[in-house]
Amino acid sequence: MAELKREVTEKLCQFCGAKFYPLKLDTKTLRNFAKKKCCSNKCSRAYVGQLNIKTAEIKRANKVPEPLPDNKRCSNCKKVKPLSEFGQCKTGKHGVYNYCGTCHNEYQLNRHPNRKKIDEKEARKVGLKKLGLKTCSSCKSVKPNDEFYGDPRHSDGKQSHCKDCCNQTQDKNYLRREYGLTIEQITLLMDFQDGRCAICRRPPKNYKFNIDHCHKTHRVRALLCVNCNTNLLPYVEKFPEWIAKAIEYLKDPPAFSVVGEIFVPETNQSRVRERRKLEKSINTGESPTT
Repeated sequence: MAELKREVTEKLCQFCGAKFYPLKLDTKTLRNFAKKKCCSNKCSRAYVGQLNIKTAEIKRANKVPEPLPDNKRCSNCKKVKPLSEFGQCKTGKHGVYNYCGTCHNEYQLNRHPNRKKIDEKEARKVGLKKLGLKTCSSCKSVKPNDEFYGDPRHSDGKQSHCKDCCNQTQDKNYLRREYGLTIEQITLLMDFQDGRCAICRRPPKNYKFNIDHCHKTHRVRALLCVNCNTNLLPYVEKFPEWIAKAIEYLKDPPAFSVVGEIFVPETNQSRVRERRKLEKSINTGESPTT
C-alpha cells in the first residue's frame, strides 16, 4: 500500500500537462487514479478526440483505394448498367447515386406530394420545363420562365400568367377604377390625337400619356404629355391672364429699353452645351442649330 501511494500520488495530465493528485488515499481510489491519464473529464474528452483524429489519419493514409467498377446495379429498377449512367454524388458509394439516371429523374419529377404521376397529356409540360419554358394560361403562348413573375405557391415558383398579360389586366383594372375608361376608348383617343399631346402636339417619351381630367367636374378631357399636364396646364387654369403677359414679355423685354442689349458671357456650361450640340449634329448628319 505504501509503495502504491508513493507511485501514484502525483501524475501529469496527458493533454494539458498539469499536475493532479488523488482525492483519497484508500486502495480503490488509488487504483482508479493509476488508470487516469487526464486531470478532468474535459481534458479526457479532448485527449480521446485527438487520439481518434490521429488513428483516422493513419487509417486514411494506409487505406488502399478500391478500383471503380465498370457496372453498377440500380436500387430501383434492379438493372445492371454502366457507371456512366449514374449521376455524380459525393456521399454515395463510388461517387455516384444508387439510382440510375432515368430512375432518378422520375423520382425528382414525382416526389412532390401534390404532383401526380406524369401521363401522356403532361409530357409536353415536362419537356417545356426542361427547356426553361412555360405556357401562359391567358394568351396560350410559350415563353421563357423570365417572362413570368415569381409565385412561391406554384410548384415551379412562377405565376400561370405571363408578365404582359398581368400588366394588361392591371392596366385595365387601373383605368376602370381611376378614370372609368376602357382600353378601346384610350385607343380611340390616341388615334384621334394622332399619337400626340393635345396641347404641344408632340409625341411623349416612350408614348406614355397622362389622362387629363377636370378636378371640378371630374370629366376626362384628353391625353397629354407629362410636361403639359404637370407644368403648363395647372398654371394656365389658375392664372389664364399670364398667357398674354408672357407673350408681351417675350416680344418686348424691359432690359432692352433700360440697359440695352447685354450678352451673357460664355461659361463652361455653355461651352459644354455647344459641344454636345455639335457632336449630336455630326452623329445625326444634321446642321447645328443656333
